[in-house]
Amino acid sequence: MNNEAARALASDQVIDITTIGRKSGEPRRIEIWFHRLDGKYYITGTPGRPRSWYANLRAHPSLTFQLKQSATADLAATARPVTDAAEREKV
Repeated sequence: MNNEAARALASDQVIDITTIGRKSGEPRRIEIWFHRLDGKYYITGTPGRPRSWYANLRAHPSLTFQLKQSATADLAATARPVTDAAEREKV
C-alpha cells in the first residue's frame, strides 16, 4: 500500500466496497462508511435490518475496499463477521 492510500485510510470515512453476490456470483458495488479501531477497519449497517452486502460477505468473504475520497485505490480485503459479544460492544 502506498503512503497516499495509508493517509486516506487514516482520515477518510466513505468508501465503496465490491462484493460477490451470494446467489448471482456477480460483482456488487455499494457506497458505505467505514470505521477504524485499534488498527482494524470495520464496515457496519443499521442493526436489525438485513443487508445484501452483509449476506454476500458471509457467503464470499473476499471484497475490494475502494478508496475514493482523498485518494483513489482498490484494496483487496477479507471480511469477518463480528460475532463475539465483547468485540461487538467495543466496536
